[in-house]
Amino acid sequence: MYPRTVAERAQIEIARLSDAPVIADMSRRLVEHGLVWRWTPAAIRRCIRHAETECVIVRAKTGHPIGFGIMRYELDVAHLILLAVSPGARRRRLATQICDHLEAMARTAGIEAIQVEVRSSNLGARSFYKARGYADTEHLGGYYQGKEDAQRMVVRLWVRADLG
Repeated sequence: MYPRTVAERAQIEIARLSDAPVIADMSRRLVEHGLVWRWTPAAIRRCIRHAETECVIVRAKTGHPIGFGIMRYELDVAHLILLAVSPGARRRRLATQICDHLEAMARTAGIEAIQVEVRSSNLGARSFYKARGYADTEHLGGYYQGKEDAQRMVVRLWVRADLG
C-alpha cells in the first residue's frame, strides 16, 4: 500500500519506449483481465511512437510505475484508450490527475470531446467518469472480445471548461 500522500509525490511523465513493457503488464493485469491480451509491449510502443497519441506514466517518488493513461486524438474527438492505477495506489486521486493532464492536453490540441469505453460491469470506473462530467452515450454489446458489454461515455470539453 502506498502512503496517503502518494498523489502529491507522484510524477506524471510522457511515457518512453522503455516504459512499454511495464505499461503492457499493468494493462494485462488491471484492464484486460479475463480477455485475450491485446495491449502487448509492441502495441504500447506503437502508441508511444504515434504522433496523435498521448501516453503518460505515473511514477511514485521511488520511481516505481503506479499508473498510466493513453489517449488518441481523432479529429475533434479524443479517445481515452487505457487508464489504470495500481490497486495499492488507488483512492489517492491519481486517476483524477491522469485525466486532468490528458484533458488539458486535449483542450490545448483543440479537441472538443473525449470518449471512453468502460466495462458495463465496472461500476467504480463508470461512477468515476460520471463524477468528471462524462455521460453515457451508447451501450456496446459484446464490445470486449464478445465476452463483455461496454458503455461508451463522452465528456464535452468546452462544457467542462465553462464549468471549471
